[in-house]
Amino acid sequence: MSVYIHSKPSVSDIFCDNIVITFEPGKQHYNSIINNVQELCCASYGSDTNKNGPWCKISKGDYRYAAYLTLADDIGEIKGRLEIRCDPNYEANRFLRLKWNPSYLSCSSARYFIDQFLEECGGYQSLMAEGKLTELHLTTDVVNADLNRCTIYYPGMRYSAPHLNNGKWESYQLGKKESNLHFMIYDKVKQSKVWNNKHHYFKVGVPECPTMRIEAVLRDIQASALAEIKNPFEKLCISQLPKALEGNEPWLPMFVRTAQIDGAQDALLLVPTNDRKRFKKILAHHSCGWWQPDHHWMQKWSAMQHSIINPIGCL
Repeated sequence: MSVYIHSKPSVSDIFCDNIVITFEPGKQHYNSIINNVQELCCASYGSDTNKNGPWCKISKGDYRYAAYLTLADDIGEIKGRLEIRCDPNYEANRFLRLKWNPSYLSCSSARYFIDQFLEECGGYQSLMAEGKLTELHLTTDVVNADLNRCTIYYPGMRYSAPHLNNGKWESYQLGKKESNLHFMIYDKVKQSKVWNNKHHYFKVGVPECPTMRIEAVLRDIQASALAEIKNPFEKLCISQLPKALEGNEPWLPMFVRTAQIDGAQDALLLVPTNDRKRFKKILAHHSCGWWQPDHHWMQKWSAMQHSIINPIGCL
């Protein structure tokens, strides 16, 4: 598994690609919040519309109410949206679930909307002080890298939810989705094309070069503790495995073949216990020099967390 050979891979800065946060505003504020969101939807240029208007009451599903506040350009093309869901059907507590992608709708724009419909509860500031981040996607793109030509390893995490096409990986997860940390690794070119074919109202850019996206998905974090998050990429290893016939390791051919299909964690489990430490060293020895997760984290995380917690509210 060698990395894409035509150009040296380059790793993007770490960025936030999705925020999902829940918030309990208190029963006394609930009806006014629903009314505030409804008014914002009606005034929001480019809002999703249907026979019920942009604010929809749902008869089925997990929540009784759902809405999208959209940000569009001068010609009406949607650039980003804030998803709001209220009043879960199967929960005793009444809370809000907010979701947006800061890559398209900045936290400043999200704050502009949130400050209006949560005005009585303290707006965005209260959301970040009292809310819970049920999902936080911290992401990096590796340009000129092919996920079929390298092995990604995190101690104790196994591959899951694989999607293959003609024997080639298009996406997979590393770790369990319900855990506090798992990774999603996928072909960003393919994913962007599939998205654009399915979503005519909101197109995304398609990378010109082969691009492997790595998303660290963190779950169930108090928003007020965002500054305490440790680097989720620290133990993530990206390796170019040696050729199967290289060296005198009798388990090496089996290890390489299993790592190609099922991931390095499963490959390590097939190696005799006494030999695993040596094979972990083989993974580390063949790690890609361009992957420096501590360097990228130290450069960007401080500014990123500030932009999430305390952005200036504007469109």
